[in-house]
Amino acid sequence: MGDNGFLDVAWEGPVAVLTIGRPEVLNALNGDLLARLIEVLRTVGADPSVRAIVLTGAGRAFMAGADVRLMVNASLSEFRRFVEDIQELTRVVRASSVPVIAAVNGVAVGAGCEIACACDIRLASRTAVLGFPETRIGLTVTSGASWLLPRLVGRGWARRMLFTGETVEADEAYRIGLVDGVCEPEEVVAMAVALGCRLAGSEPLALRLSRTLLDAAEESSLETALHHEVEAILSCVSEGQAREGLGAFLEKREPSYREAPGEGVRS
Repeated sequence: MGDNGFLDVAWEGPVAVLTIGRPEVLNALNGDLLARLIEVLRTVGADPSVRAIVLTGAGRAFMAGADVRLMVNASLSEFRRFVEDIQELTRVVRASSVPVIAAVNGVAVGAGCEIACACDIRLASRTAVLGFPETRIGLTVTSGASWLLPRLVGRGWARRMLFTGETVEADEAYRIGLVDGVCEPEEVVAMAVALGCRLAGSEPLALRLSRTLLDAAEESSLETALHHEVEAILSCVSEGQAREGLGAFLEKREPSYREAPGEGVRS
């Protein structure tokens, strides 16, 4: 393994597990690894046989954000380009056609914690430590935390974490809503995969539209949300497989949802 690290992709049934691998630097992102992660997330998310993605890290860290060694001597234009590339990772995670679950197996700080916040669900190992130390080194957050964090933990905790640079351990992160579950270190990926398999039991279009509704509701009125909900449920009936789900419920059986036709297959 060279300094560029690796990105391991494995499949657990309908769940793709992506493991970031630069453990010697706590999985800090460099340009090559960042580009690879964005590419793989797009490719895997477009595979109709994949119904959820688990993102985790190798070793004792989830992700320590951007590699500071690349930033310290960067020109202003290089700095901007690197930051914009990391922001693209946030966009790709948020735009994924399937849910992305962060299995926070250890240290998740800086952009690493921001990427975890961008995921749909965060599960944390009891050894996990999360936070935003940017102000401690004269920087600000860059990958969406100013928008994402208050929606998870509220304005007060968001300000405290961003202003002080303090980290929180897993149990405290769960208490304030930063993560959605805590388990033993050896169980966090398996727990995330099991949750991904549960999500795979939902009808694909209905699940995708539910995510869209939640995102849209963040910035809309109740009346707008109600309008979006009408259109979404009618799409489930006209374009999705709602009738199969309803029939299965009445017949007291598990629904048999098909994959989207005409799509590619995993390589």
